[in-house]
Amino acid sequence: QRHINMCSMALSHRVLTLTGRLSFFRAEVMTDPEFIRDVEADFLQHWRLGRFQFLTGDDKSSWLSLMRAGWNTFYVPDSHTLTVEHPPSDSFLTATRQLMFRWYGNSLRQNFRATALLGRARLGLFTLYVLLDQRVSMWTCLMGLTASVVAGLAFGIQYLLVYLFWVLISRSLVTVLFVFAGHPVSPMYPFVLYYNQIVGSLMKVYAMFHMDQQSWTRQKTTLATGSVDFDATLNRWSSKAMLCSSIAIFFGVITVLLELSQR
Repeated sequence: QRHINMCSMALSHRVLTLTGRLSFFRAEVMTDPEFIRDVEADFLQHWRLGRFQFLTGDDKSSWLSLMRAGWNTFYVPDSHTLTVEHPPSDSFLTATRQLMFRWYGNSLRQNFRATALLGRARLGLFTLYVLLDQRVSMWTCLMGLTASVVAGLAFGIQYLLVYLFWVLISRSLVTVLFVFAGHPVSPMYPFVLYYNQIVGSLMKVYAMFHMDQQSWTRQKTTLATGSVDFDATLNRWSSKAMLCSSIAIFFGVITVLLELSQR
């Protein structure tokens, strides 16, 4: 799935991730003092959380630096690269949650900054659309499940059963399309795909309101905020308050839509 997304983004010369596993840069870029500063001491100035240093996500820092300088980025789909991956935990649920929080946290931190600083002029229309879609899709992926559960409890279990049937059919169809495209796919892929969409959306929502919380799963390091106790406490509780408020608004929208559908 990521392979297909990268191929799609490469058509616009704006691959969103310069992965640390294997990326090639021009020597002219690597020796540019501004590029070096961007990678070494990158930071985010947040309207509520203040200024904090990036602990991880140097691939996003290098990407923003290239976009700011007007460089094109490309993806080579037929290259064969072998990497050694060590999950941060033996538990599947714990490992995926930690990795998703790091990945999506880095993406969202860069997302808001890139759209604000670069805009359509540097990013292009398609890349700008993809970045804006990342902010919306975390909620839309949860709408179907939430609406079906609420409708099942309020109006009848048949709503939830219809939704589960739709999920099984649609994800199986996506899997079949991947098979026809020549990609090796496990029989578990439909379930993993849905797990990634739902749990990934939950982690995105949480990360969006906790952008100052960063961790590096390999070195087990975390970001020292350097804030005084009052500022750290205020940031922590304001993040929780905004998260709870957004969830309440989300359920309110779901309730209104269900009420309108019953008229």
